[in-house]
Amino acid sequence: MGVLFQNHIGGRFHTILSHAMGLCVLAIGFPSAIATEDTLCVIVCMTAGTVLGELLGIEARLDAAGELLRQRLVRGGGGGRFT
Repeated sequence: MGVLFQNHIGGRFHTILSHAMGLCVLAIGFPSAIATEDTLCVIVCMTAGTVLGELLGIEARLDAAGELLRQRLVRGGGGGRFT
């Protein structure tokens, strides 16, 4: 729906909708994290995953892969609608 209506949604509403979606994700994820019987395990795993991701440079690699895909899929060099 976002691609379909992207030209009809202003910047202000785009920001508001992004914040609303973020709150929805928190509302769904927070009770699941609380409901677990081993909260310490969740905290340790999230911390370890964050540290490992940073050490391995996962975000930079994903960005590079996305850029490679953009170069191969987008004609004319413009960013266009590629995300």
